[in-house]
Amino acid sequence: MAPSIAVAKSSLSYPLYGADFDPEDDRFLLVGGGGGEGRSGVGNKITLLDASSPSTLTQVAEIDLSRDEDSVTSLAVAHRTGKNKTLALAGINSSTAAQAANQNEHLRSFAVHYPSRKSQNASGKGSGSITATARASRFSPSTAVKKETYQRVLRLSPMRKPATTSRLAAIATGLAPEGEIVLLDSASTTSRGRINLGKGEEAADVDIIEASDKEYHVAYCTTYEIARCTVRRSASPAKDKLDPQVVWVCPHPDVFASEKARPSFRALRFLTPSLLLVLSNRPKRTGAELSILRISGRFGEVIGRKVLHRSMKAATGLDVTVLGHSLQDGYQAVIAVSGQDASIEMLAVDIKPSGEPSGFRVFAILRDVHPLQITRVCLSTFFPPPPPTPTRKNASLASAPLPPQYIKLASVSVGNTVVVHTLPLTTTPGPGRSRRYVLVSPSWFSTPTRAVLASLIVILLAILLQGYFGVGRSPGGLGRMGLQNVVPQAKVADPSLNGAPLQDDIGSGMTSKAGVMVRDGPDAPQVQTQPANVLEKEGKPWHELQPHEKERWKQKLAAAGQWTLEEGETVLEALFFGEMGAVVGQAVGG
Repeated sequence: MAPSIAVAKSSLSYPLYGADFDPEDDRFLLVGGGGGEGRSGVGNKITLLDASSPSTLTQVAEIDLSRDEDSVTSLAVAHRTGKNKTLALAGINSSTAAQAANQNEHLRSFAVHYPSRKSQNASGKGSGSITATARASRFSPSTAVKKETYQRVLRLSPMRKPATTSRLAAIATGLAPEGEIVLLDSASTTSRGRINLGKGEEAADVDIIEASDKEYHVAYCTTYEIARCTVRRSASPAKDKLDPQVVWVCPHPDVFASEKARPSFRALRFLTPSLLLVLSNRPKRTGAELSILRISGRFGEVIGRKVLHRSMKAATGLDVTVLGHSLQDGYQAVIAVSGQDASIEMLAVDIKPSGEPSGFRVFAILRDVHPLQITRVCLSTFFPPPPPTPTRKNASLASAPLPPQYIKLASVSVGNTVVVHTLPLTTTPGPGRSRRYVLVSPSWFSTPTRAVLASLIVILLAILLQGYFGVGRSPGGLGRMGLQNVVPQAKVADPSLNGAPLQDDIGSGMTSKAGVMVRDGPDAPQVQTQPANVLEKEGKPWHELQPHEKERWKQKLAAAGQWTLEEGETVLEALFFGEMGAVVGQAVGG
């Protein structure tokens, strides 16, 4: 059960479309939006909020933007430019007349001055200010008769310490005849390269990560494709040639599948330079799903999946913050996903020192966060404080409790509302510097012990079934007791570990001794225990089946009362199927 979470709320005078924490000081949250161009009566603004209190949001600065131009569509805090002063970037379209003349200065820069602690009065208000400093056009001129291109995406490379004076930024078009992504320097907004997506294609999202001291990786997703390219740190704009490679394509449904439409990619974030977290929406608003994509060279492989809670029919936003940046001891990635139902699901994934991810673990589902649709969700940047260094006089510092730490989750909506959740972190057990901060404590079942115990459970189950039924002898069907009772280890295993290394460990444990096979019977599917050679010869693993074969087995099991949709595929993944050519091998995962 998630601990109590402090919540601060505020209502502004305009709909909100952008939000970002200062990566160097999460006390300050910048939000923006507006009613757009015209005489709607709703202004276009950018507002600076003080979010230092877990229960109160205080407005400390605001700028009124022109009502003859569009509203703020994207917003990001770049880096400090002085004491109590930072640079912010925003996407704001010029007037309709300027756009018609192909003079759309969509990329704006702002100087944000924070109030000093001394200048704040008793109510918390201070003398902060926001000033427009520059505007530029970085997209190619639109060839459409009606100019509607806007800056849909604005993304910056992660902030690192010590802080730099510039970060790599990426902007992407929306409603353009031919979509494009432009990479640029955040301080000068000088272009570093351009990716042409082609006619009718748009980038749903973009992300950037430092691959090494010399280069960045940039990933983006369109509706059905994910691509990645490399950008050198020191290359001049003229020499920075981008060569994005498509690493994953959303597969088409099987020809026999009832649903012909494909899921669509909504957003993505790097977990490591070789691991991408991908958010996708299922067709016809039937749900949302997170996937972990491992990229090796020019190819990607899905190694983990998590279906989000049922009321989230479509996801609207994603953000990730990592609780540490070194793989030496591993770290935890905190994930926030917003949905059409105004909910936010919070999850965590541990990144092991080997670079491999753990399974997804749900921290909390925050429901009815806003009265209307959430337009942006963002997490604050976390830099762990240095651990206490023991001395000869005080060696006990090595085991002293680490100071309490928090991260913050902000969300905004078209209903003019801003909500900030303050999430308390805990620490992992261990001596000295091996301790680290996490949002969700690692479970004992997330350790290597899990693989051993789960393998033993599978083997023990096979031996028990063999002794009761006899190898190769059918018990005459599972009846109404259901598969969950025949395969209890499916309940023990973490159902979020699709494709994780544990799956292979348990799969080898089953086939090296004996396993459970389900065959098609005259009245109902029948269960048998079989030795490894029979399983390998007559069964197939679940991942080798065609979608229509999986559907046929599900229908037969459901008709016999042996499986329900609510149970999910986890229990099936601990069984081998014969006859129909379907199996649900590779035990445990989810």
